[in-house]
Amino acid sequence: WLLGYNKGVSNGYQTVDLQKAINQALALEQQITNVCIVGLGRLGAALLDESLVEGSSFVIKAGFDSNVNRVEILRSNFPLYPAHDMNWVIKQEKITLAILAVPEKDAQIITDKLVGAGIKGIVNMTRAVLKVPSDVKVENLSILNALNLLNGK
Repeated sequence: WLLGYNKGVSNGYQTVDLQKAINQALALEQQITNVCIVGLGRLGAALLDESLVEGSSFVIKAGFDSNVNRVEILRSNFPLYPAHDMNWVIKQEKITLAILAVPEKDAQIITDKLVGAGIKGIVNMTRAVLKVPSDVKVENLSILNALNLLNGK
């Protein structure tokens, strides 16, 4: 009631709705950031479950792969496109972040296309060292590096 949220007071509050009302009242609403997944092989396909970003300010808007058959076979709650559609889809959907899960040999070429389409941040799940302009951020995510860290190397 104090937050402008007065639904179901006698029956208790819906947690999600109450959290939204509190966030709005305290100006904590996070701006939505659109994300895409590039490379829908085993690793990329494992990321198609939207619960990956559930409860966050990130929305997966698209997935891309160079294999058109894979794009047609895989299922997700967001559209999947052939890689040649990346440029216009990224611009149309206002996607600013990408998860890169392509073969290492293709990583830089795809990165150049992502940057050209307006991507400002890349989660790099390949072993490639990406070269990007200074206004583009890269976060390298390597299972091998993580294992080495845990193993004290």
